[in-house]
Amino acid sequence: MNILVACSEIGSASALKQILIDKKINQFFFTGTELAKNFFKSCKDFKILPYNGEKELEAIYLGSTLGPSAERDIYLNDSLKGIKKIAVIDSYWNVSQRFTDENSGVKWAYVPNKIFIPNHILEKKLINEGFYGEIEIFKSESFTNANELKKDKDEIRKKYNVKDGQRVFIFISEYSQKIPSSWEIEVDQFNYEEIHYSISMFLEHVNYLNSLEDNVVPFIKWHPTLLDKQNLKKKLPSINCLETISKDELFSLGDVFFGLNSMLFLEATRKGFPAVSLMSDKMMKKNNLSNYVDEIISTNKIEFRL
Repeated sequence: MNILVACSEIGSASALKQILIDKKINQFFFTGTELAKNFFKSCKDFKILPYNGEKELEAIYLGSTLGPSAERDIYLNDSLKGIKKIAVIDSYWNVSQRFTDENSGVKWAYVPNKIFIPNHILEKKLINEGFYGEIEIFKSESFTNANELKKDKDEIRKKYNVKDGQRVFIFISEYSQKIPSSWEIEVDQFNYEEIHYSISMFLEHVNYLNSLEDNVVPFIKWHPTLLDKQNLKKKLPSINCLETISKDELFSLGDVFFGLNSMLFLEATRKGFPAVSLMSDKMMKKNNLSNYVDEIISTNKIEFRL
């Protein structure tokens, strides 16, 4: 079976991993970014083959993102027309925008035959926004419950210099795609100013708790691209930063998780961790995870205790 995978972003790659495993596809050609390629290479389930365009393909599995990308190149490639294209949407925002021509604003300028989505909420949204193709819910990664991770906590916390009796709060930061002013699409995402506003609220909240002798240790988990860190609007105080850490270690380390729209933040809620989104009133009016996930506490306050 000759399958091509085209993927640019880590969120799409993570979702495609689950779909490919479920479909028992363990060997495929790949085109896309080095970040996505390295993600698939790190998965022992897969054998990645270089794509030179010579093989006749049975299907193409695609990530989805805004604007020019490896996925867009597939839709524009005349030699690939007629081959079934199966896309994935890994999150709740920028649904039709991923398939919109950013220069003309025309919706569904690039249309896959089928779209995999994480749940039925997006199915209704896709249909309302004009998609008439096949829709399927993909199986989420099986999650280890927070209680099952406790056995590793002491060892992991010692590694990150966390003392007995301290609570660990982790902010899951995220990537914000840079949007040219010429684009004719309305983008549904938080910008870096808003992300960093939430980080500032997080640090203020930790300071408030520590003033009450709660003994909280804050960490920030940066996005794998590190673009959120590089685009900081103001200097952060000395703080524990996590650039590379496995999921098992991350969830063994943390007690409470904070964030906005990151899928890693969503995963924390699925594992049973307390999850908080700190936002301004203006930010709360935007599309965000707390609109879909009841377990996420959304607040514009910093003076509270869980």
